[in-house]
Amino acid sequence: METITTAEKIARLNDQLRQGDTKIGEIRITRTVKALPHEQQQKLLQLVKDFNSFEAGNDPYGERDFLTIKLGGETYFAKIDYFDKQAWLENREVGSNFPEDPDQTWRIATLMKSDEYLVPSLSSQLLSEEKLRQSVVLQSLLSLAILDTLMPVS
Repeated sequence: METITTAEKIARLNDQLRQGDTKIGEIRITRTVKALPHEQQQKLLQLVKDFNSFEAGNDPYGERDFLTIKLGGETYFAKIDYFDKQAWLENREVGSNFPEDPDQTWRIATLMKSDEYLVPSLSSQLLSEEKLRQSVVLQSLLSLAILDTLMPVS
């Protein structure tokens, strides 16, 4: 019997979202990406959907929650964050403690230009893993304040 790690469960769910499964989350784009021509937006979304070059250097936790893609000489990031599903349904943004459980977690994948990404401060390196995860969620919430919802890629 195959034992699946928590990280692999999370990774598989993240893959599902990138493939367009809107039962477990949604894909959002920043206004900068939304301002691109429609064809370029579609190319970016297809690159996110097709991305499979995860390795230790760009996916240290094995969750497949962050990727870098290039298009037209520009660099873009896609970042998946995890929110408590019930709180999300109540319009409250609370990080999920169980990202491996789709019944408890709502995923938000954000596609943005690389210069739009808010990186946690260097002081976060001194924080515990849980505090660091909360810090990253906080930074992502700040990014969410400038997002537009995008329909699923078909």
